[in-house]
Parts: sequence; C-alpha cells; structure tokens
Amino acid sequence: MSIIVVTIASILLALIIYLLVNSYVPLTNKINNTLKINSRGKSMVYMFAVMLCYVPLYFYADYDNKLSIAQQNGYDDYKVYRAELGKAEKAGLPLQAYQREMVKAAKLGLHNYQDYVNLLEAQDYGYSDFDSYQADLNAAQKYGLPLYVYTDAKAEADAKNFTNFDDYIIDREKQSLIQKMAGIVSLEGDYNIDNVPLGVKKSELLSTIYNCKISQIPDYTFPVTKSLAPRSEAHISHFFPETQKNSHFGLNLYSMNFTVMPGLDRQVISKYEMKCEDARYDLWFLNDDDSLVLYEKTINLPNIRKLDAIERRLTQTLLEKCDSDINIGIEASFEENGTRSVKNMYCKNFQDYIVATIVEGPMISGVRQDADIHIGYLSERRWNQYIDNLKTVKSKKSNVQFTQSDGKNKTKTFESRI
Repeated sequence: MSIIVVTIASILLALIIYLLVNSYVPLTNKINNTLKINSRGKSMVYMFAVMLCYVPLYFYADYDNKLSIAQQNGYDDYKVYRAELGKAEKAGLPLQAYQREMVKAAKLGLHNYQDYVNLLEAQDYGYSDFDSYQADLNAAQKYGLPLYVYTDAKAEADAKNFTNFDDYIIDREKQSLIQKMAGIVSLEGDYNIDNVPLGVKKSELLSTIYNCKISQIPDYTFPVTKSLAPRSEAHISHFFPETQKNSHFGLNLYSMNFTVMPGLDRQVISKYEMKCEDARYDLWFLNDDDSLVLYEKTINLPNIRKLDAIERRLTQTLLEKCDSDINIGIEASFEENGTRSVKNMYCKNFQDYIVATIVEGPMISGVRQDADIHIGYLSERRWNQYIDNLKTVKSKKSNVQFTQSDGKNKTKTFESRI
C-alpha cells in the first residue's frame, strides 16, 4: 500500500476520533469554531461524512495496489497484466517464462503463443510452416502411416508425377507384387512381410506355385483365423470383424458396427489352404476380384516357452519389420491343460499389417509345452474392400434357408432375412 493511501487513511482516522469525542462532549476550540461544530448532532454528521471518505479511498487503494503488481511484472496496465497472466496460465507456464517465449515468438513475427508452439512443432519435423505440417499429418493419419513414412512416400509420388496418393499406393502395390512374384517359386509357400504376395490374383498364384498344393476349404462358418481368433473352443471372443456375440478385435480399426450373419462371409471371400512339404498355410481371396487379402502361417520357437520371452522375441522382430508402433489387440487366458495365456499384437509395414498371436503351450506332467505362434499378413486396402463388400451384401435383402434338428428326428425350417 502506498504512502499516500496510508497518510490519507491516518488523517481520516484522526478526524473520526476527534469528531467521535465531540459527539459526546463538544469541545470549545478554534477547530470547532472554524467548522462551526456547536452541537453533538453536528459532530456526528461530520463524523459520518468523514467515514464515507473511506469508500473512494478503498477503490483508490485497490487501483494503486493492482497498478503496483502490474508494474512489478513489467506492465503499465493491470488489465493487460491480467490478460497476459491468463494466457500464461492457459499455456501452463509461469508468467516470466511465458514472457520470454513471447519475445522469441515476436522475433518470428508471431503474437499468439499457440501459433508459436505450432510453428516449433512443425519445425521439429522439418517444416517451415504449420499449415503444411498439419496437412501432411492429417493425410498420414488418414492412411494410417507415421508422418515420416507418409512424407517419404509423398515425395516419391510427386517424383513419379502422381497427383492422387491413392493412385500412387495402387501403383506401388503393383510394382511390389511384380517383384515378389518373380521369385515366388523358390519360397515354397513360406512368406514374410518382404515377399508375401498380398493382392495377387488367385489364378496367377495357383499357376505359379508347383511345389505346394493349394485347395479351397469347402465348408466353414465365419472366417476365423488363428492369428485373429486363436481358440474359439477356449471361449476367446475374438472374431474379426464384429459378430453378433462379441466385440473384441485384433485390429480395432475395422469395427463394422453391425452383425455378420452366418453364410454372409462366404459371399465375399473364399478360403484356401496351401500344403507344402513342411507346413500348411491359410489364404483368403476376395470373391469380387480374386485377390489375396490375407496370408497366415504358424511359426515355431523351439525351447522358448515362457510367454514373456516369446513376446520379447516377437516384439524385436516386429520392430525390425514395421514402420509403425506395435499395438496390443487382446490379452486373455483360458483353462485347457492348465491356465494358458493368449496375446495378440500387430503393426504396419506401409499399407500391410503383420498380426502375431501367441497361445501359451499347455502344461503336461507339470512341464510347459511349446507355444502356438501364428503370424498373419493382411493388406489394409484389400481388407477395406472386404469390409465394404460385406456391407454391400448385408444391405441386399435375400432369404436364406437353414435347418435345425430338434433332437427327435424332426427338422425345423426357419427363415433368416439378411
């Protein structure tokens, strides 16, 4: 509080005390004669008048105090100070730190802290302005790619004069498939993310591979894979995409949000098995264009039986193969020859997914057996096509006949409208 305010308050207090004394016994002196205080009533009137002087003094003291606070922080106006303090608090910074940052922002021609932060973020990723950075970031998120992967691909697309990134993706897929198919005969069916021919036509694959037998699986219900639904009999509700009875996903991105009825999937995909000399593989082909959408295999890690050790080994491999983070699809356990854990993880290599599922081995005679490890390679673009086809089929009205035995050699027929 300033000296002026203290002095005025002291003078007013002295006057109030003097007038209070006069309100009891009027004094005879020059002050009373000058002020013409000749009665107790008049003394009280003057006292209340002096007391009212404290009201403007209070507001002046408040103004003076706020001005002092503002000046201590380098501002000449308290409202400006409060506004800047609010901005600093919103930014999560002490005022002085905010002021230092805004000095830096002003040198860049910016007067808004968020604009300054946005520019710094853009510069961290090699951009000279935030709008270009945000546009690329949005596009990268749209295609499910890390920013650095998208920018590299975009630069390649621009160099090849592609004006549409989707066209570039399709062309890249075609060129990659040509290279993969050139050496496919010698692979004996065991592919990895670098050479799996996702998108290849069924007829081309069947006519190219001579050392494996590929045949269609004629009868199956909803297409459950080992990597996406490892143990249906163990009550692991992990179908893909969503069915009537569950809502868990290996890849949460592909939630269809509607029920897939039995038989619907067979109008959209055909499932094949490929038997080679040493192993068996599962293949899914889209019915509308006969392209390979998913390839699945089982791998072995002999003598590595602890779940965490297997997970570390797979994680290391996925980190080497993928350009995205590793995500967890499901973690569960079930009882089958002891408690067995299930863990599903996945990551992306550009537009293709690697899906790995570990099913812990059973306990036999107190000894943990080898785990089941399933690896699936999934084309994102083809899988989106599969989802769209499912939606198209479901939207069509058709009648499907099912039969169900009632246990008394009688058959009940019921209609299911898809």
